[in-house]
Amino acid sequence: MNFPVKAQDIETLEAHNSFNEELQPKPASYSRALIGVSLVLLAGTAWYYYENSNKRDQVFGSDDILNEYLYRTFALSKFRFDDNVFETNSPAHPGAGALYYISARTSGFNMWQSSLFALGGSAFWECIIEIHEVISINDMVFTTAGGITIGESIFQLAAFYAGNAKSQNFFSNFISDQVDITKYRYTNGTGPNSSIWHNIYGFAGILYELDDTAGGKFGINAEFFGIRNLKLHGTSSGFHLNSPYTNIVASAAIGKKLQEVFLYTETGIMGYSKQRITQSGGYSAFFSLNTGFRYDNRNFADFNDKVSAIHLLGPVADISLRKGDFTIRLRNSIFYDFAMLKTIAITKYYDAGYTKNDLKEQGAIATASKGYYYAQGFTFASATTIEIYSFTLGNEFTLGRYYSFNEDGMTNREPKRHVNFIMHDTRISSKVFMQYSAQNRITYKLGATYSVLKGKADIYSRTLNTLRAEFLTAYCL
Repeated sequence: MNFPVKAQDIETLEAHNSFNEELQPKPASYSRALIGVSLVLLAGTAWYYYENSNKRDQVFGSDDILNEYLYRTFALSKFRFDDNVFETNSPAHPGAGALYYISARTSGFNMWQSSLFALGGSAFWECIIEIHEVISINDMVFTTAGGITIGESIFQLAAFYAGNAKSQNFFSNFISDQVDITKYRYTNGTGPNSSIWHNIYGFAGILYELDDTAGGKFGINAEFFGIRNLKLHGTSSGFHLNSPYTNIVASAAIGKKLQEVFLYTETGIMGYSKQRITQSGGYSAFFSLNTGFRYDNRNFADFNDKVSAIHLLGPVADISLRKGDFTIRLRNSIFYDFAMLKTIAITKYYDAGYTKNDLKEQGAIATASKGYYYAQGFTFASATTIEIYSFTLGNEFTLGRYYSFNEDGMTNREPKRHVNFIMHDTRISSKVFMQYSAQNRITYKLGATYSVLKGKADIYSRTLNTLRAEFLTAYCL
């Protein structure tokens, strides 16, 4: 929610009710969904068997493939981690999962049904296509869970575009043939600023860090509510089961020393809303159970920080209080995470004279091979925005805490060494900003972010503090 925008009011009860009509989706097509999933698997198979970098993971030979396959498939001990390249595990695997999901979502299936296609595609890939490898725990989690939230975000963006395109073209017509886009026309038809249930911004600007590193930043931020009357005049309450909320933030920063790629998606699985809003004010409350995906790749002077986390499940509370032209919005969430990340403390471990071979002997195979580790943990996020007329003040706070899994004897087919190399990380970010929204749909934003990275590898620890400022100009689509 980097660019909160005030929701427009529907002034008449007739207009309000017209947008609460339940519109029927197009009939679901199993054949079209299965064809889409099959094409994704076929393309992946061609890449997999012709890409030489994958040969090192094919640990089962042709002479024992059948016995090993049956054993690994039905023995839980054969579900293990892998030490593939970071970008192969994420975002490539979540991207494949998103294609499985979209194949079903654009064939008339709802979010819950499409999730089964993402799970099925992932399982088929791990158990059948990668028959020469162990079944990867991390691939199953990232492909399925990451595919659901990324796929739903892409689906919502595409459907919004097709439903609100100013003129028909090949892309909008193609989406319209696949999706009942009448459900995704988010405007009330009274003008270009009549946005009600969505906030979508494209933004660009400059970014400056305290160490004199400067660069340009650009990206997109989109927020969708699948509840048609949320934050509008009236009284309502109810449960919502099919994608009641979607958020996507994608950005990149490029400079002489600064390079950053960031992707965040969040999707509501189910939710409950209750509100009472009149002309003078009122409240709107939305509680949901969400899942999400986060990928952050950032370069420092001596360290390339990477984290990719699946927010497997977590409660979210989103409450807005309104009085005339004054609105305050409070949003809090906490997620249980499965993640892979690089710890900043590993530089201290190497500075002490240890090598990658030492890491391998300690059972940290993925860290020794590719520099990252698998972890479980949590992410807590809190956002507060205060809107007064066209001005907004806000604060966004995020706390992530991660603890390494014991990879000894759990990675590839590495033997058990009866050791546990312990790593953990804490990531804290606090951002304050103010912004002004002009009448021409342009928003100007000035913000400052203070972040802390704290890592520990064995007995070695390191902390890195950064302060950055940004000035961004955004356009409301």
